[in-house]
Amino acid sequence: MRQYKFLIYSCFITFTQALMRPGRLDRILYVPLPDVATRRQIFTIHLSRMPAGCTVDVDRLVSATDKYSGAEVRGKIVLLIHCY
Repeated sequence: MRQYKFLIYSCFITFTQALMRPGRLDRILYVPLPDVATRRQIFTIHLSRMPAGCTVDVDRLVSATDKYSGAEVRGKIVLLIHCY
């Protein structure tokens, strides 16, 4: 199992270094992690598509996803939708 983790890490570092060569990217933008209000809004928007009979505690989800990126939050929502 360790060999696979090292291989993935090694590929990621090589890929990142290839992208960071001069002339590849014009600008590098830092996008901060979403705060509590933004995560609540992401959950509210996406969970509105769930069936009407499903009840989900949005506040609990918001507190459980403290250091998640927007993509990770959306991934959790997709898992929730497929479970119901």
